[in-house]
Amino acid sequence: MASSVTARLVAHVRHVLERLQLQDQRLCSMALSYLVSEVSSAQNCVAITVDHGFRAESAIEAEHVARFMQKLGIRHETRLLEWARDGADAGKAAGTWAMPSVQRLEEVARQRRYAEIAQACHRHGIGAVLTGHHAGDQAETFLLRFMRMSGVYGLAGMPEQSALPFATQSVLGMARGAVQEQLVPTLVRPLLDIEKEDLYSVCKAQGIRWHEDASNADARFRRNQLRQIIGARASQPGSPVNAGALLEMRRIMQRHREYIDEHVEQLLSLHAKYNLTLATVELSSLK
Repeated sequence: MASSVTARLVAHVRHVLERLQLQDQRLCSMALSYLVSEVSSAQNCVAITVDHGFRAESAIEAEHVARFMQKLGIRHETRLLEWARDGADAGKAAGTWAMPSVQRLEEVARQRRYAEIAQACHRHGIGAVLTGHHAGDQAETFLLRFMRMSGVYGLAGMPEQSALPFATQSVLGMARGAVQEQLVPTLVRPLLDIEKEDLYSVCKAQGIRWHEDASNADARFRRNQLRQIIGARASQPGSPVNAGALLEMRRIMQRHREYIDEHVEQLLSLHAKYNLTLATVELSSLK
C-alpha cells in the first residue's frame, strides 16, 4: 500500500513539474525533497533550511536535514535567523529583527522566512521555490480567511503557482543609467491536493525520518486552533468544518476567481495601454 502511494505521488509531482516547466528549484519538506529527487536532477535543486531559532532542538533538526539532502545529492544550506531580545538591540546587526509578540510571531516569522528564501534564490540563481503545503494546510487557510471575512480571492485559497512573497521585483542599476531587472522567483505548491497522511506514508516507505514541530500544538496560535477544530471533525463527513467540505467550498471559490481573472484579462487586452512604468485604461471604451 505504501509503495503504491509513493508511486502515485512521484507521478503527481512529475506531472506538476513538467506542466509548469520548472528547471531550477528550491525545496521544502522532507517528503517533497525525496519526491522531486525521483523526477528531477539533484544538480538542479537547492534545499534551504530556515532555522527561526525559536526552539532549542531546531539546530539538531537542521543538521539532520542537511545529512538527508547530502544522501539525495541535493545542495543544502541552513539560514539561522537572529532576533534582538529587546528593542534597543534591534537593527544593530544586519538582518536582526526585534522578537515579535506571540500575537505577531507567525506573521513576522513567515515574512522573514520568505525573505531569506528570496535571498537564497538570488545567490543560487534559482527561479522556482517548491514548498510542501498540503491539503490540510489548504483547508486551514480557507477557514482562517473565512473567519476574517475574506472575499472571493482570499477564499480561493493558496494557488498552486504564484510569485514568491516578499521577493524584490527589480533592482535599479545606476551604472550608465541602465535598469537591471531581477526576476521574481515563482512559488510552487505541488502537494496542495495531497493529504498529509499520504506524505507520512512516503516517509515510512522510504525510511525517511521527519520532525514534528512541537509549536504546531501550541493553542496560542490561531492556525493551530483551527487545525485542532478541523481534526476533531474528521470523522464527521456532514460537518461544514470537515476538511473535505472546506476544500470543496474553496474549489468553488477558485472557479469564481478563475472566471473573474479570465474576463479581466480579456478587458485589459482590449482596452489597456502599457509603457515601461504605467498601465492606463480608457474607461469610456468600456461602456
